[in-house]
This record gives sequence, structure tokens and C-alpha cells, in this order.
Amino acid sequence: MSGSNAQNAVHLVNKYIYLIIGLIWGVSFSTALVGYFFAGYAWTGTWCWFPEQALYPRYFLTHGPRILIFLIIIVTYTSLFIKLKREVTSKGSEKREIKSFESTHETSSQVNKTVNKMLIFPAIYVLLWSGGMVNRLLDATTGATDISRFLQGFTQFIPFADSILYAAVIGLKKIKIGDSTTNEFKSSQA
Repeated sequence: MSGSNAQNAVHLVNKYIYLIIGLIWGVSFSTALVGYFFAGYAWTGTWCWFPEQALYPRYFLTHGPRILIFLIIIVTYTSLFIKLKREVTSKGSEKREIKSFESTHETSSQVNKTVNKMLIFPAIYVLLWSGGMVNRLLDATTGATDISRFLQGFTQFIPFADSILYAAVIGLKKIKIGDSTTNEFKSSQA
């Protein structure tokens, strides 16, 4: 993203920040109220949630959106990866005619590494969420089992994986470029 595009995006978010926050809280609060009025809440382990017999509210208000987001992430990253791979492959062959083989090979290799690194987030996300998805499907069809409860445990590692990926991708990038991302963000807010 170029500097002016980044500044425009930051300006747009700052302009509509209260609307964005309101929508996030509004959706969360309204789904909680709908769940309360249609299904009620009961103790389930260490927190309150819909009772076991309230299968439809569980899937409509919680599992359904999660499954949809899960599928959207898979489709988005897969299509983006395919598009970038095609573009890198086609541009790599065009540049070989103009430049020497060594310089083009290094550039194409670096771009390929970057494109492949893009798969880290969706691969970890799919891996960690798969256990929870299997658990939800087993719970809806055959009931909870010890194996499905074990699989559900992997979803607890998602925030940990997010923080590791953030540190690896964003944190290291800031160290390399001298924290210019933060400085650019601060100057666009002024």
C-alpha cells in the first residue's frame, strides 16, 4: 500500500471510528439479547451460554457466523494466492527476456517467498479452527464426545498464534524499517 493510500485509509477509519465501534458493539449486544430472549442462558462449564436443547440459536447466532468467516477466509486466501502466483509466474517470464537471469531469479524468488509466507496465517487459522468446527458438527449430530471436546481445546491457541504471527510479521518489519510505519501513522493523524 502506498503512503497516500495508507493515509486515506487511516483518515477514513478515523472519520467513521464511532460508527465502526457502534456497529461492533451493536451486533454483539443485539445477538446477545436475541439469544437471551429466544433461548435463554444456562451454565455450561465455566461460563454461561445457550442450553444444550437450544440448537438453532447456537448455530444461527454463534456457530453459523464462525463457520461463514472460516469459509470466507479459506476462499479469500486461496483465490488471492492463486492470483498472485499466476501474476508472479507471468511477470517472471516477461522480465527474463529483458534482464539477466540472475537478477530476475533473485527477484522472483523473493516474491515467491513473500507469496508463500502469506499462507502462514490462513494455514494456522484453519488448523486451529478445524478442531472446533469438527466439535460443533459432532455436537450437533451425535452429541459431545471426549474426542470432540479435546479437539475444541485447540481453538484456545488462536490468540496465542495471532500474537506470534503479529510479532513475526509486523514486529520484525518495524525493526527492519526503523519503525517508519508507526511514524507514518502518527503523522497522518496530525
